[in-house]
Amino acid sequence: EGDLAEEPGRAARATADDLQSLLSTLMPKFAWVFETVERPLETGDGSVEPVRLLDTAEIDRDAHGWDFAFVVTGRELRGRDQAHVLGMTSGIFSTVLLSTAFLIGRDTQQTDRATLRLRALSMHLFGRVNGLAPDQSHSFMRTIEAPQDLDHMDGFSSHAIGELTARMHDVADLRVEELQEPAHGKLHFYARSLWLNRSVLPSAILRMRPWIFPLRLPRLTTAAG
Repeated sequence: EGDLAEEPGRAARATADDLQSLLSTLMPKFAWVFETVERPLETGDGSVEPVRLLDTAEIDRDAHGWDFAFVVTGRELRGRDQAHVLGMTSGIFSTVLLSTAFLIGRDTQQTDRATLRLRALSMHLFGRVNGLAPDQSHSFMRTIEAPQDLDHMDGFSSHAIGELTARMHDVADLRVEELQEPAHGKLHFYARSLWLNRSVLPSAILRMRPWIFPLRLPRLTTAAG
């Protein structure tokens, strides 16, 4: 996001390079390509609704053909349960949101520490968006209770790497099917997509509450008129 200050911006770019190198080492069977896009600065009150970032991330993800998107913002993410939100995931959008607002406190000159923490947080959330659960280890899946916890996280367990590898095979297969869509038809592709996202769809639908749209639409139409 264009709201990143100079030092966090450097940390974000360095993190992208680190993630590409790290994931290539952990799962060398896949071709890992990271692209960075800086979106224009938006005005606001210092915080942002995650849904706004998810919307713009989905536009970029679709336009560039990305399998996953990492959105790094300098603004606070508005959370329902916590006042200080470091990051969150959306499985249905295959997107990770990260905020640098509370990452290193008031000392904005700690580029190295910011990069290390952003790297650890990115890998933790990448694991979460792909179905891994937090634990009490010192790996990237360690439970995060404060930014300082990110200083003691590194690597994935062999079991976690196996789970991620299996998930990446599914993602790669889906990408191949998408490219071959004219030959196999859209129905097969959509059915495959629903199956791969079966674990996140119920909770996503509950959060969206589509059944209340008919009740809201008349009011919205009246307000617009």
